[in-house]
Amino acid sequence: MTDTLFPELTVPRNAVTGELYLGKSIDRLILAQCRQGYSGGGWAGFHQWITAGRIVRKGEHGTHCVTVVIVEKNEHGNGKRKPKGFVVFHRDQTDELGGQRESFES
Repeated sequence: MTDTLFPELTVPRNAVTGELYLGKSIDRLILAQCRQGYSGGGWAGFHQWITAGRIVRKGEHGTHCVTVVIVEKNEHGNGKRKPKGFVVFHRDQTDELGGQRESFES
């Protein structure tokens, strides 16, 4: 936790892929960053952190986000849009995986 009202805010970015989060996910992630005092804007899903050599600490709660996926494309390339939820964790909620990596891959 920082001792300032707002930690240094950065645009939320997936720490593994480098992609920026979009839409309402930005609001949710910045709000979580401010409330929890997380440093920086590095977020990723549970399994993404494992592939990056980190593990989410037991008892940590993720931040729920929403994206839009296109389903049932027609011949013009247009399709119905459907919201899809996902959960991400901030880097400050993780630890280095260390020698336990094999137990998570099996």
